[in-house]
Amino acid sequence: MTRRVLVTVLAALVVPFAAVACGIGWLYLLRSGHLLAFGPPVKGALALQQLARGDAQPLARVLVAWALAGLAAGALLRALAGRAGTHLLPAFALGSAAWLVVAGAASDALANNARVVDQLGAQLSSGQLAVALAAVVCAALAGVLAAAAVVRLPVPE
Repeated sequence: MTRRVLVTVLAALVVPFAAVACGIGWLYLLRSGHLLAFGPPVKGALALQQLARGDAQPLARVLVAWALAGLAAGALLRALAGRAGTHLLPAFALGSAAWLVVAGAASDALANNARVVDQLGAQLSSGQLAVALAAVVCAALAGVLAAAAVVRLPVPE
């Protein structure tokens, strides 16, 4: 397997998986700290909280959580691919969409005592999927560009 193929596989599978896990983690962390509790609620943002009626989270909290995960993922894409980091964004976006659908379906299945496969279709019409995906991909682009700018800074003597 060539380095280019390996980097593409990492960008499409591993980095998005890490970004989705981090985004969910940030969302739980911000929720537990009662931070950024403004904006319209994003229904289903924390699917495992359905039974406690806490699955809807404020838009600001959702955007910040996914943006933080996306920034880190973008910096990682830049570190993996160098100048070609932006070329990996479509693979990252597709991988992120897939992992978001799987994570949402698994969470809904667990919360509703249902099969994961039965929950997959509902994820595609979920508002939280669109918000999370847009935030993580836009922030990943910003992360790639920011990491590129940092690399170009002169080193002070």
